[in-house]
Amino acid sequence: MGIMGRFWRKVKVWQLVILLVIASGVSAELLRRNSLQMIVLRAAVIDADTKGDDAKITQSLTTLQRFVTSHMNTSMGSNGVSLQKTYQTAYEKAVQQGVQGDTQGHALYNQADAACQPIFRQTHRFPDYTQCVASKLANLASHDPLNDVKAPSVDLYRYNFVSPLWTPDAAGLSLIVVAILSLLLLWKIIAVIAYRLLWWLHSKHKKLA
Repeated sequence: MGIMGRFWRKVKVWQLVILLVIASGVSAELLRRNSLQMIVLRAAVIDADTKGDDAKITQSLTTLQRFVTSHMNTSMGSNGVSLQKTYQTAYEKAVQQGVQGDTQGHALYNQADAACQPIFRQTHRFPDYTQCVASKLANLASHDPLNDVKAPSVDLYRYNFVSPLWTPDAAGLSLIVVAILSLLLLWKIIAVIAYRLLWWLHSKHKKLA
């Protein structure tokens, strides 16, 4: 205890400030790397979806889920990641089955599809395409041929994983170091102020005596 006390008295406020700045910089970089890795893994999911590789989609989703749920600062935002190509395939399959045998409905759908494909190629958002098709069909015919089509739910093709507030990874442990250094710095500042105040009171008391 005596050795620790002497060591603590030798530690300067500026030394703790420098250590805190360094630790904060390291922590910020580790948190940034977590976020960047999440972006890379999310891009892998989108790439697998674009290629239509079901096995790769499952593998990349699992990898993304494990990383996000075990590392802090990996929030995917409110939109998460959507399997647009997979949903597009399922949607088109449901439409083709729904208008099968309906010559007029099939022709109307093909007409709406031709008009909306440029929008999809421009936005790369399949929900925008489906909204366009629905709008075109509403203008082309009094009876919408897609009314009886059981289109798959978009939510089944959207994934979002929750990042914990704190995890015991490198970034999380670095935050603990930052917190400890912050407390030590605060304690040291209070101790220095208290020592100087006591020294001033003692000096004043000696003058009065």
